[in-house]
Amino acid sequence: MRRGPLPRAVYPLSVLAFAAFMVEGTLADWSGLLLRDGAGAAATVAALGHPLLQAGILTGRAVADRLRVRAGAAAVIVWCGTAVAITCALLVAVPVVPVVLGAVYVTGVAVSPVLPLVFSLASTARPDRAEAAIAQVGAAGYAGLLAGPAVLGALGGIVSLPLAIGGLAVVLGTVIALLGRRTAD
Repeated sequence: MRRGPLPRAVYPLSVLAFAAFMVEGTLADWSGLLLRDGAGAAATVAALGHPLLQAGILTGRAVADRLRVRAGAAAVIVWCGTAVAITCALLVAVPVVPVVLGAVYVTGVAVSPVLPLVFSLASTARPDRAEAAIAQVGAAGYAGLLAGPAVLGALGGIVSLPLAIGGLAVVLGTVIALLGRRTAD
């Protein structure tokens, strides 16, 4: 096995994985409360948050590769981050049940292509170190998955839940969009 530093490209890809997983983890864990406490949904409707997010993720991942072929990975990642930021800003601006349900689904669609694209880009950054690059990106991603709900819990103690979720996701979406510009196809 070859040793040595990973290519510089792996580090922004790691941040992208961290941000994307944080968005996914935050909405997966908190969308029900966002719907119930933030939008006033009944418990039966609030329970739709998690499955809607997962349906959005499935939809987005089903079309991600076709989008990459047509537009390139960097363009898709920029689009994804921008869509996450705009959609989650909507959660804050219009916290009503139909809008929040739609925003949770659309956020799932928008964030879902980021991770497969990032793992693919990591594997090609330095083909002789593909395993190490993928491991680095994966570790950073899972750190975001674990950190998201905890960060949101802390923010939720300071600001309203819709503002905490929406604000965090807007920041993360912006990071994804900005770093997406720096990825190579």
